[in-house]
Amino acid sequence: MPKDHDTNAFLTALYTSVNDKSAFWFGLHDQREEGSFEWVDGSALGTYNTWRRGQPRSGHCAVYYGIWSQWHAWSCNQKRPFICQVAPEPCGFAGSQDGEKGARGPAGPGTAGPGPIGPPGQEGVSVCFPGLSGHSHTYCAAYCPKGYTYYKRRGICFRAFNTPKTFTSADSTCYKDGGTLAMPKDRDTNAFLAALHTSVNDTAFFFFGLHDQREEGSFEWVDGSALGTYNSWKQGEPAGRGDCAVYAGLRWKGEWFARRCGRVRLFICQVAPGTSCKSIGQFTVSCSACCIEV
Repeated sequence: MPKDHDTNAFLTALYTSVNDKSAFWFGLHDQREEGSFEWVDGSALGTYNTWRRGQPRSGHCAVYYGIWSQWHAWSCNQKRPFICQVAPEPCGFAGSQDGEKGARGPAGPGTAGPGPIGPPGQEGVSVCFPGLSGHSHTYCAAYCPKGYTYYKRRGICFRAFNTPKTFTSADSTCYKDGGTLAMPKDRDTNAFLAALHTSVNDTAFFFFGLHDQREEGSFEWVDGSALGTYNSWKQGEPAGRGDCAVYAGLRWKGEWFARRCGRVRLFICQVAPGTSCKSIGQFTVSCSACCIEV
């Protein structure tokens, strides 16, 4: 149920990474009352929506279609791919473990015996770990920097920035995040990035990590590798109007254009996901994959 812009953008990137040409059901319909759309949990549509112009026009169930993040209403009886959501698993172990008792205090005067018990030890931790109870376990899941979206198929985190910069400044921003400008070296990644950048701005140009600044006409990726066999140049491109590759707006569906590197444009970064784990008691857990209270 994409009830806000951020969730809608995430779902667009998610389903287009699976199939960028098919329609996908999600949980919105008007089967109980014509024209009154509601979510499958029974709540009203609310103020946020992203219906395509002229929609809803026919049909009672909502779909995403292709690389567009906008909604369409179609017949509910058609067979389509779909997107599910579930709540996180309940935790097999959850609770507070007592800390160790404090050290015994110093002996009292005379024959009174040992002094009072010292202050309590450090408070235990409350751990929420899906599906485990009382077993030693290691779990390290990938996580992305804030604002980035994880593309599971390629194991890379991407982010489309809505702040215009030159190609060089954009690459520097990516470097500060530990990455580079995005490199769509295959069709699936290109489709994912097309959906990602149009979910941020569907009319602007976005730099990504392809250029021919070292040798005119010989495009290479920012990691120094050659362009290779895959490309998504629009017909007639590159047409000599610049040395840095960009995506254009929604209507161009992930096609590439060559434009001047010194112009300020929006941009897309990629970084490798982190895999840092943290040990707590008898568990070794990833901080992105569990609930931890210290």
